Amino acid sequence: MTHATHPTSIDVWLIDDNEDYRQVVASSITISGTLRCSRHWSRCEPALEALERGETPPRVLLLDIGLPGIGGLSAIELFKQRAPAMQVIMLTVFDMDEKVVTALRNGASGYLLKSASMTDVTRAVESVVQGGLPLDPMVTRHLVRDVRPSQLRSPSDYGLTEREIQVLRHMADGSPFQEIAQRMFVSLSTINQHALHINEKLGVNSRSLAVAKAIREGLV
Repeated sequence: MTHATHPTSIDVWLIDDNEDYRQVVASSITISGTLRCSRHWSRCEPALEALERGETPPRVLLLDIGLPGIGGLSAIELFKQRAPAMQVIMLTVFDMDEKVVTALRNGASGYLLKSASMTDVTRAVESVVQGGLPLDPMVTRHLVRDVRPSQLRSPSDYGLTEREIQVLRHMADGSPFQEIAQRMFVSLSTINQHALHINEKLGVNSRSLAVAKAIREGLV
């Protein structure tokens, strides 16, 4: 059966070795109206080969961690090398904070548990395209819970301004930059500048790592 797609649909690829789950997610994405799951596989290798052949990469890749062959965590960097603009959201049964941080460090833009509803999955895809950072609430709670007292830091330790702290809190909530700009009554370019300064001060090179570090060190 061929699903009708809107010309502005966000293209999504999905890699998961659980066939039943993969079919449910792929169908839910496509019938959402704003997204379409154009390709899905049970392993990373065919998707990497497709990119090597010059196939147009999707806007978003939903990637399982526990895969045969090349594992999800290792594959993130391989996919980002071939398609730097592609956003990667991890779909996994693991909510352990070390896997979250590793995924974000490797270039993932979000992390959802497979217990998330299909509505949450489609919202996460839409959010990441708009600049959001979708993290499952359970994942966020684990990151906060597992912070040890010796890891706690103050925003002043990094020289963060009040406005930068505000932006960082909104980023940790998963809000897209445009939404943050509207909430703070400033321009999108101003938020982008704040985000760059936050990255520089925290010594990281992405929004994902800035949020992970902020949560782990109690900055937000």
